[in-house]
Amino acid sequence: MTSTRALLLFAFVGHCALSAACALPEDNRYYARCSGDASCAPFVCDAALGRCVAAGAGEVEGEGEGEDEGEGEGEGEGEGEGEGEGEGALNYLADDGADFAAGLGDGLEIAGDELGMAPGRATAWWESPVVGGGETLRRLSSVRLALPAPFGVGANAAALGVVNERAEYGEAGLDVAALALLLPLDQAPGTSVTGGAALQDVAQAHHPTDFRENAPADDTRGEEGRLGGAVFFAREDWLEVLSTSDLAFDPSGFTFAAWMRLERCDDSEDNAVGIGGQQPHIWLGASCPLAEAIFVVRDDDHANGGSPQGPVMDDGQWHHLAGVFHTAPAEAEELWFDGELAASTNSASGTFLGGFDEGLFLANFPIGLPSDRYNYETQIGLDEVMVFRRPLMPDEVAGLYRRGAARAFLQVRVCAGPQDCGAAPWIGTGGVPGTTFAGASPVAPPRELPPSPVLEGRAFQARVVFDRLSTDVAPRVSAVAFRAEPL
Repeated sequence: MTSTRALLLFAFVGHCALSAACALPEDNRYYARCSGDASCAPFVCDAALGRCVAAGAGEVEGEGEGEDEGEGEGEGEGEGEGEGEGEGALNYLADDGADFAAGLGDGLEIAGDELGMAPGRATAWWESPVVGGGETLRRLSSVRLALPAPFGVGANAAALGVVNERAEYGEAGLDVAALALLLPLDQAPGTSVTGGAALQDVAQAHHPTDFRENAPADDTRGEEGRLGGAVFFAREDWLEVLSTSDLAFDPSGFTFAAWMRLERCDDSEDNAVGIGGQQPHIWLGASCPLAEAIFVVRDDDHANGGSPQGPVMDDGQWHHLAGVFHTAPAEAEELWFDGELAASTNSASGTFLGGFDEGLFLANFPIGLPSDRYNYETQIGLDEVMVFRRPLMPDEVAGLYRRGAARAFLQVRVCAGPQDCGAAPWIGTGGVPGTTFAGASPVAPPRELPPSPVLEGRAFQARVVFDRLSTDVAPRVSAVAFRAEPL
């Protein structure tokens, strides 16, 4: 018969004041920093940890007898969020105001059971308590960041082939049934662009693409976008979307949308940069050399239509552009800039039923014969390029902007022990320091992490990083969770 002794060591970092008035929960889940017992009353200070703990909480014994070791382990383990499960899995969940208040942070606002940014702040961060300890070595197996509406997932996005984290792009109620093209352009920052999965269409049609690099010295590369990675197109390079005959639009209208970051326009050409095609002549981007936002619409006969123009955009910052063509209540083209209607023009009737005769181009607009297609030099970043076969409503366009303008990301620390977390890097996708995990709808399941690389440790911590482009938008989080399983 074997007697088993299970050690559960809880080391949580709290933010409450170090005084007798510090309101530590009775289940001892969250612990404040300390230097002596006087600062922890009615609890005691564990000098080795530098944390307030209940008497004896540093070593919780679970006695049990059985033929196999482990039977009876974990007696006296913690309960609820941040629970310790003896030698078993370790789960952490923060999903109410009290849980969020138990963390550290800056620039935050807790409203009800949601965590968000304080008014006027452009950035903010929140850190969970450190969870875990003892001798058990565990592997981080799943993470979860829940984003409430309007930052959730389109209800039918997954069924239409929108994959991975790109399902998150729209508002919870956005109908993507008419989504004809979605180019996430998730190129890893700093990597050279030569083609590959990052440049592929992930909407249902999966249009093939062809990257054109016209000079080896061109530095088209990946960069951080507003929703994951993005592609910065340098000089004369462009991306062509092929087999676009299905990009025909019925009389009700259509929508083009993308995040764009323009550094300069070529001052020798009156060209357009962004996304568009030759015939029908539809283009969303900037008109050079003035670098003004523009939405150009000409029908199948290269006639009719208009060209609403908006603000100058060559400031090197990310902006969201959307061009909406609709026929009701009146026929018009609308240019939306950063979630607001910038300009609109009336339009004469025309048809857009033939698809694009020469394909759809991103970055440069290489019109004419191939020999003439190398005269347009720009510097532009593109992210989340979308084409809908219907006109989006104003609240839908504003929702697309909000999704990239107000962001919340998750990172984790995997530590050798609680005392080591302060020096451990914050990691995200692939276990790479500095990367992040994206959020998802509150009803989405946790994100299961691949078996490699093995993210193993004895203590763990989560962090949420917020940012926004405008104080008119405010990202919110309703839950943060992770799970670590014994190796």
